[in-house]
Amino acid sequence: MKKHILIAVIIAAFANICTAQQLKDKVYFDEDWNIINDASKATHYRLYNANDQSEGPKPYKDYYIGGKLMGEGFYSRIDKRKGIGFIYQGERKGYFENGNIKSRLFYEEGKLDGKAIYYNDSTGLEEFVYNYKHGQLDGRQVQYSPINENEILKEELFDKGLMKKEIRYENGNIRETFTLISRSENAFVANSTWYVREDEDSLLSKISVDYLYTFDPDIWYYPFQLYYVDEADNNGDISQRHGKYQRYDRQGRIIQDGHYNYGSKSGIWKDYNYNQKVYMVNDYDDKESTTQYFTFDNQPFNGQWDGRLIYSKGGSIGSCKNGFRDGYWIWYDNFGRKLMEYNYKDGVKQGEVVDYYYDNDNELYFIWESNYVDGNIDGLKEGKGIIDGEWETICFYNYKNGILDGEFQDYSDSLFIKGHFKDDELDGYYQAYCNDAYDNNYIVREGNYKNGERVGEWIYRYPDDNFYEIQYCDHSAPDRFYSYYDDAPYTGTVVRYFKNGKEKQIYTIKKSFIQQIDVYDAQTGKQTNVIKFKNGLPVYK
Repeated sequence: MKKHILIAVIIAAFANICTAQQLKDKVYFDEDWNIINDASKATHYRLYNANDQSEGPKPYKDYYIGGKLMGEGFYSRIDKRKGIGFIYQGERKGYFENGNIKSRLFYEEGKLDGKAIYYNDSTGLEEFVYNYKHGQLDGRQVQYSPINENEILKEELFDKGLMKKEIRYENGNIRETFTLISRSENAFVANSTWYVREDEDSLLSKISVDYLYTFDPDIWYYPFQLYYVDEADNNGDISQRHGKYQRYDRQGRIIQDGHYNYGSKSGIWKDYNYNQKVYMVNDYDDKESTTQYFTFDNQPFNGQWDGRLIYSKGGSIGSCKNGFRDGYWIWYDNFGRKLMEYNYKDGVKQGEVVDYYYDNDNELYFIWESNYVDGNIDGLKEGKGIIDGEWETICFYNYKNGILDGEFQDYSDSLFIKGHFKDDELDGYYQAYCNDAYDNNYIVREGNYKNGERVGEWIYRYPDDNFYEIQYCDHSAPDRFYSYYDDAPYTGTVVRYFKNGKEKQIYTIKKSFIQQIDVYDAQTGKQTNVIKFKNGLPVYK
């Protein structure tokens, strides 16, 4: 028996040696699996036998550039039309650099067919299990927890490459579902439903929204006809609420329904009490309409209101007249904290309005105080916060008929800003100061606006770089640079980054005027352009 085993081992070892000797041809790849000729730029390579004319699957092995095994499998033939296009056949394995299994894929004549399994490197557990049929996702696709093989994080259902449904889980409970309703070449309609929970076991409410997603197929094309995307396109259409909207409580009773039109509420919106009768109606297409309230028998409500939100501990207290808010109203959150104090007359805001804001420790840290006339904010809107233990004004804005108009000051951001609005647009002077207790008088940016656009001379100060800059927004003069400490003409270099960090510009400055701009690709470091200046103006050949 031992003799037979020894012979088998010798044969297997000999077969492996022969295979290794056969795989004598090498081809290099970059990180995107593009074949390249420059080995110094390759991230991995493949060994195979270019002259193998045998029938059936032919072996290959992939290696990291350092020599560690990266993958192995078989191919049926090489498609010369694709240069060296390997047509995979059967099982294809991938490995991490530490030798752990990374993936197991199955092919039929170059197309994924059957299961595709991807493993977690640290735990070795199956993390993604996909199913393919003739190269397209088909059937159930599952993402598992990398630390718990029995916990599903996401589940998708595909039909011939098209995703029909997605389910996301949290702690074993459904958190969100996405269901495709219909699609065309440049749009699709889908329903998203969210399950809101108090804890792992208690369902608090359910929200269901129908979306219209529109996109450019040339930009948002995904393999396998997958048109489900999370980001917004250039037109901003994707991910806006559009269509039917419904909210349910933990017992599955509807508590609100309405419609969205490209992200904005439209038409009639209704809120329901626990016996499924309408108690509040809003008409968002009628700009002059106001919220109307009803009793349990759907009669206009006239009297004192002491309502509680169905799905939370919070609520509101106020009074109504002929079905409309009238008089003093107050709102509370789930912790019983005061959120808003409003005054109404015939359903519209009138008089003093106060909004309250709290930190994570339930401490009140900020309030807005404003005044309304016939439903529009009018006059001063003042924000107050605690500074050194005392309540002080940290920002204020002026309004006229609901429109920003007049001076404003805002201390609440990283800068102290003051300026002027006209007809809801910045207009006039604008100054931004260091918001630092020890350097509060240092202006870092100042200039003028007109109809919301910067005009004329703008000054930018950079104390850390020992210079400040003057820009002329009407382009009547070039940018100029001055020393921060003594206002003397600046000589040196300035580095600027543009286009989300993809472009870097190095300015050579002499006696405040630009002499040359060297433009670089910030990611590769390669110089892409040089712009020379004479007397502060660019020189073009």
